[in-house]
Amino acid sequence: MLIILYGAPGVGKSYICQWLAKRYALYCYDADIHLTQQMRQCINNRQPFSQTMRDAFFTQVIRHIQRYLKQYHTVVMAQAISQKKNREQLRRAFPDARFVHINTSAQLQLERLESRGDWVTADWVDKLIAVQEPANIEHDHISNNHDTSHLEQQFSQLFKQWDCLQYQAGSVK
Repeated sequence: MLIILYGAPGVGKSYICQWLAKRYALYCYDADIHLTQQMRQCINNRQPFSQTMRDAFFTQVIRHIQRYLKQYHTVVMAQAISQKKNREQLRRAFPDARFVHINTSAQLQLERLESRGDWVTADWVDKLIAVQEPANIEHDHISNNHDTSHLEQQFSQLFKQWDCLQYQAGSVK
C-alpha cells in the first residue's frame, strides 16, 4: 500500500509521515531527500523549480517508491507535490495509492516554518504557496491543527474508509 501525503510547506507532512511510521510500523519516505542538485541550487537562490525539473524529480521518486514497495508492506511518502500534473504522474504510476492532502492554519504554518530553521523560511513561503495548485477534490484531506490524538482520529476514519482494518488494533509495540 502507498499513502501519499502532500501539501504546502509547514503543514506537517514530514511530521505526520514519521508519526505514521512509528505508530503503525510503516516505512516513511520523505521525497525531499532526493531533490536534485539543480533543485537545491534553486532553493539556495530562492528561485522556483521549473516544471521540467519537477517532472524529472517525480520520475526518480517513482523509481524509489517502486523499490521501497518491494521491501515494505506499506510506504508513506511526504512531499509538497505542488502541481496537479505531478500528482497525476504519481497516480498513473500507482493507481491504488491513497492521496492525502494535509492542511493547517496559516498561523500554525508560519510558526512551524519559523521554528524549523531550514531552507523553507517564512519570507520565502509566499513564493512556494503561490505555485501550490489547489488540492485535488477527490483526494482525502487531513487537518493538522491539533495534537496527535486528533491525527489518530482522522487517520482511523481514513483507514476504516479505505478498509484497512488491520490498523485499528492499535500501535505496534
